[in-house]
Amino acid sequence: MRVRPLVRAGLFACFLTGSAGMAGCNLLGGPSKVKAGELVETGEARYDAYFKEVHDLQVAATGWNDDRKAACRGLVDALKLNPDAADVSIVQATHERVNLVARDVGPIRLEVTSDDAHLTAGNAESVDDTTRELFRAIEICAHAESQRAKNLRVIPPKVDGLNKAGRELEPHIREDFGRRGGRVGMDVQQEMLASYSALDGISREARNGARGAEDFVADLQRAITTDGGPPEPANERTAKGTKPRPDKSDRAEPKSDPKGESKPTAKSEPKRTAASGSPPKPARPAEKPKPKPPPPSEVFNP
Repeated sequence: MRVRPLVRAGLFACFLTGSAGMAGCNLLGGPSKVKAGELVETGEARYDAYFKEVHDLQVAATGWNDDRKAACRGLVDALKLNPDAADVSIVQATHERVNLVARDVGPIRLEVTSDDAHLTAGNAESVDDTTRELFRAIEICAHAESQRAKNLRVIPPKVDGLNKAGRELEPHIREDFGRRGGRVGMDVQQEMLASYSALDGISREARNGARGAEDFVADLQRAITTDGGPPEPANERTAKGTKPRPDKSDRAEPKSDPKGESKPTAKSEPKRTAASGSPPKPARPAEKPKPKPPPPSEVFNP
């Protein structure tokens, strides 16, 4: 069978790149439509429905990063950060701003549920308009990211269902497209293989995106949680029950006079007895023992 020059050139390019028979290049010489993010239309309803769902997921996935930026654009603007600021930068800047605000409005908490995000302050009456706008931006960002994570969590199960549907269709490709002649069936086969690869990438990206959004919300909650008031100085730790250590300079030290006898200082005066209230009497020195008489042989004889 004669191969047209365009087809021959396409096949040669596929062999050079090592992708002949793979998902990246179909047998008609052109690139895979699925791999390029384009819609595949075969003229067969079951296959077209399958490729339409794959294409819809591809289109949705291209906007996930923009959805993330849009969710927290108000907070990023309020913090005067770069529009492409990373999550860690947003969390750190929010933490620093909220700590300053907490000195006036008291303890701050961010509560996030499946349907809402609400920020509370201990002294709500002290919240001014500027702070209220900041709080609202935080709530919108946390809620949007929480919902985005929730939406992304449903993608992997949907991908698994599409993968299953594609693999059920695949064994019937030759039968369904063989009557058309030419290489249509082979091209559909290649697009089917390309769809599996695309779906795997979408599932992986969805899982990572959901995990990242959940971690961001959790980090934001920790960064916002404050006790209120300025930080406690280190020298006020004794107010919490830590007893100050006595100064060594207050300890009594004996003083010695020129004769070498030590005298007690004022802080080391003798204790008074409980009964009399007067200082105890010094102990009487023990009497020296009398000398023994010399033996008879040593008695002086005039």
